[in-house]
Amino acid sequence: GSGAGPDLRAQAALLAGGVHRKRKEYAEAARALSAAIELGAPGLAAEAFFARAGMLRERGDPRAAAEYLKLTYLYPDQKMWAARALERGRQIAAPRVDGAEHAVRCPAGRRGHPETVSNRSPGDQR
Repeated sequence: GSGAGPDLRAQAALLAGGVHRKRKEYAEAARALSAAIELGAPGLAAEAFFARAGMLRERGDPRAAAEYLKLTYLYPDQKMWAARALERGRQIAAPRVDGAEHAVRCPAGRRGHPETVSNRSPGDQR
C-alpha cells in the first residue's frame, strides 16, 4: 500500500546514516538521520534520533547530552530508546568514577581527603 512509502524511505535513510557514520562522513550521516527522523514512524524516528545524538557524542560535541535528553521527551512512548538515551545523557553529564558506584568527589571532606557522595538513598545506613 501507499502507507509503506515514507517508512521504507525512513528505513533506507536510517541505514544510509549508519553507513555514512561508520565512514566518518558526518554531514551526510546527519542529513540521512534527519530525513529518517522526519519520515519515520515514532520507533524508527527515535532510533535515528539516538544515532544522531551518538554521532555528536563520538565527535565530542557538547550538545550530545542535551540531544539524548531531548529524545526522552520527544519520544516518551519509545521506552527502550528513551531509557538508553537517558543513560547515555547521564554518562556524559556524570562519568563514572570507579565503574561500580555513581560517585561524585566533593571538596567538603577533611583536608586532602575529599568525601565521596554515593547514589544511596538518604535512609540507607549501610
